Amino acid sequence: DFLRTGSSNNHVGTYRFTATNEAFTLNTLSFSEEQAEDDTGTADSSAYANNISTVSLAWDGMTSASPSASMSGNEARFSGLSIPVAVDEPTDVEVYINVPSTDRVSGGSATSNEMVRLGLYTEPTDGGDSDSTSDDNFQATGAGSGSTLDDDDQGAIGDDVFGTDSVPTFVVKETYPSVARSSSSPTSGVSGGRPEVLRFNVSAASGEDVVMDSVLFKMTASDIGSSDWNTCDTTSPGTNVKAAAEFDIYDRSNLTTALDTADAAWTLYKGSGAVCDGTAADLVYVRATLSADEVVPEGTTKTYSLYMSALGASGGNDSVLFEIVTDPIIAAASFLSASDLTESNVVATDTTLSVTSGAAYTIGDILCMDTADNACAAGDELMLLVNIATNDLTVVRGYLNTARDSAGTNNDASDDVDRMPASLMWKDDGVSGSVGGQDDWLGAYLVDITDFSGGASVEF
Repeated sequence: DFLRTGSSNNHVGTYRFTATNEAFTLNTLSFSEEQAEDDTGTADSSAYANNISTVSLAWDGMTSASPSASMSGNEARFSGLSIPVAVDEPTDVEVYINVPSTDRVSGGSATSNEMVRLGLYTEPTDGGDSDSTSDDNFQATGAGSGSTLDDDDQGAIGDDVFGTDSVPTFVVKETYPSVARSSSSPTSGVSGGRPEVLRFNVSAASGEDVVMDSVLFKMTASDIGSSDWNTCDTTSPGTNVKAAAEFDIYDRSNLTTALDTADAAWTLYKGSGAVCDGTAADLVYVRATLSADEVVPEGTTKTYSLYMSALGASGGNDSVLFEIVTDPIIAAASFLSASDLTESNVVATDTTLSVTSGAAYTIGDILCMDTADNACAAGDELMLLVNIATNDLTVVRGYLNTARDSAGTNNDASDDVDRMPASLMWKDDGVSGSVGGQDDWLGAYLVDITDFSGGASVEF
């Protein structure tokens, strides 16, 4: 989920303690921010601790105020606790954090697109902590025996570098959107006309304006009359074949001026995610890259309409359904080959990739670091492409919560960098226009997109 800057009492984890033979009391618990270790490949990193101002705990039966602690490095330690754990009655300890204001303003420290993953911390197994012999991160005392368990007796959760454990991951953002099909979205249109085919809402959370750069629609259409009205073919477009000029998107508050000011704003894709070309295929995805980034003011909702030419559709027979889907629009294993790295040993903290041909990509693509050149596979890192400077690509690393690749996994020149269009491209700095750094942009990952597939098709 998202952690909004300047927010409080964000639930980031729950840890269950179970007593088997003897009830006990938890006296000391420690938690550490572990995502920075995964992203940098270094143990006990405090790189992302700037996103946490206070950590607090809660549990069932708590009779006093919630204990709280500040971060020391990447660690928050709670001592003097008295959390009871009865035999065969587990106690769930919930962990909450307060997030400071954004580092875009004076006095703030939270950085957008950094992640937070709060693990249970005991004596580390990696030996990277100078405090690893103190046994002061965990303590529990038996109710009857009075015996004490410490760091050596309780395994840590989440302290492994490049961890794949179940500790949840959160992304820091100044604001974030949510997307839903409008209840007034049309269900009928005029064949041969240019009907509205989808109406949808975009809401911005409080904190800052959401700025949208592009949105992709999935199109499912019938062609009862075999007129090819839902086909794309750039070589032989014919009478009814779809082209960019047949789509428009509007802000419902101004149906006079389309948000797409030129046909070039639209990219048409086949079902594979490949851009439509001279080989005829069903049109399955269309993406609008907005000429002037669209701003949704914080705490508000705006409604948009998609219009499309229905020339060639069979009246009384054909229908079309448009959806906004989440990322990835197609399974990673089917990502498309595009270009190759021209550098070796890209480390986990690099946000720029050098490739053979930057022209093979589009801003808003999801990239896959295919280190084995065997198509995008499990374990390959995904990245969001946010800028292209000739053959240098600026990316958001670890997209869709994939582990960052590093020099240690032997990425090298000539490795494939595969691609697939993302469903949504937005940023959280509130600044209109296609500007902003790597920490501003994100795609549909974690965005609450209401399932559009249950909506009624537009019948012609």
